[in-house]
Amino acid sequence: MKLVSLVFLVIAQIMAAGTCTASPLTIACRAEGDTVLTFDITLDIDRRTMTWGGSQFEIREVTERYITAFEPPSQTWERVGGEVWVLDRVTGEYLRATVRFTSRGVNGSYTPRALTADTYRGKCTRPLI
Repeated sequence: MKLVSLVFLVIAQIMAAGTCTASPLTIACRAEGDTVLTFDITLDIDRRTMTWGGSQFEIREVTERYITAFEPPSQTWERVGGEVWVLDRVTGEYLRATVRFTSRGVNGSYTPRALTADTYRGKCTRPLI
């Protein structure tokens, strides 16, 4: 009887370990060259989502060093392009790239709905508790 109880307890612990999840993590990020403005990103590795402002990204890859997230085209203008974030889990540095339609001006004139590409860099830190 003790052996059956022990086996049941071990199986229950194994099953419980598989269902335990980490809670979402919110990190504070700052764009390169910006000394004032910070923004929060919420990472939920278990649900494979990253939230920044009103945008929700799909976490596509997680390695021991990097997290790669993508904003699908269905959330961007004209269903063209998208946005990719790569976050270095060790240093907190991120690189973000976007391809999208925008109205961008050159020398005071604006071209409506031009396809543009931009990159941004910065660093994220975990808040101290």
